[in-house]
Amino acid sequence: GRVAFNHQQSTLDCMVRNLSGDGALLLLSEVVALPAAFDLEVPHHQRSYAARVRWRAGGRVGVAFEAQPI
Repeated sequence: GRVAFNHQQSTLDCMVRNLSGDGALLLLSEVVALPAAFDLEVPHHQRSYAARVRWRAGGRVGVAFEAQPI
């Protein structure tokens, strides 16, 4: 997947795990400064979600989706 923020000007690649209708677990290759809210693009499912960070533990980030896929 891909995290996009800063009006789509900044992106980070990530692994998307445990994807559900309400959220997902993201695995980032390194600990980075991730904003509290961002768009999550999941090309494999051809969807994008408005996401919000719920928790962080090192390179693992749990996110909740704000609404239906965009």
